[in-house]
Amino acid sequence: MLESGFNVDTGTMGNDNRLFGRQAYVGVGSQYGQLTLGRHQTPFYDFGLQFDPMAIASNYSITAQDGAFSSRADNSLKYIGTFGGLTVNALYSFGWNTGGAVTSVGPVVVTGNNGEVPGTWKIGREYSVGLSYAAGPFAVGAVYDETNQGISANPDATLRRASLAGTYAFGPAKLFAGYRWAKGVDLGAIPFLSNTNLQAISGAKASSNLYWLGAGYQVTPAFSLTGAAYYQDFRGAKADPWLFVATADYALSKRTDAYLSLAYAYNRDNSNLGVQGFNKVSVDSSGKGDSQFGATVGIRHKF
Repeated sequence: MLESGFNVDTGTMGNDNRLFGRQAYVGVGSQYGQLTLGRHQTPFYDFGLQFDPMAIASNYSITAQDGAFSSRADNSLKYIGTFGGLTVNALYSFGWNTGGAVTSVGPVVVTGNNGEVPGTWKIGREYSVGLSYAAGPFAVGAVYDETNQGISANPDATLRRASLAGTYAFGPAKLFAGYRWAKGVDLGAIPFLSNTNLQAISGAKASSNLYWLGAGYQVTPAFSLTGAAYYQDFRGAKADPWLFVATADYALSKRTDAYLSLAYAYNRDNSNLGVQGFNKVSVDSSGKGDSQFGATVGIRHKF
């Protein structure tokens, strides 16, 4: 599997200018599952594809509140096994982000080159496991992820995440509900929260709870509507933003569709969530972000 991503409006390479920045792996498979080695979507990404109402859309989805739901890991081993309605998903990475740009806040790497470091096996390590079960109209899933953010001065900085979600379909409608917990350990940081100095929150206050609800409705075989609301509660702070999304999609053929998506990010206190993520909205002198509205329209062709 070799997947390449590029920016349609400019033609430049995506995913930190990687040639195969989405997935790049090789492996073996049997009736007992599939084991692959390389660069993979994490179990958190697979979980989001199933349980995010917006199916991890590149614009206006749960990824604005937490980018882990569209994360990938370098230098990794991944196992997926399906046994009836049960799916098991596990990943271990020796260096989850070798090609990323480095951004540090004090002793903590917020985003950056968290690759393998000889002699310091913890730095850049990531491990994750997920379980999901589907039976008829009902599906439920859980996933856990632990990502090392450390640098040589503090090799133990870690961010832990866990999520639980479910869906239920009846007739042309489908309901979604989910919860994600996140906590920084040993100065691990939550990179998508900023304080008034626009720095990542780390230490004892690096904890948050993310909740979401959504629904999809197939109006006709060609026309569908989807709506979702995402709310994040940060421990020890009143910066708790909302994101509301609505999408209409019309299938022009089996492989081509047109869509319209609307989103509104509502900020309070020192929250600075934009419709496409944190720190993507103007802020005032106190650090509070403006609330923001966005819209995107497009045509998609699958091949």
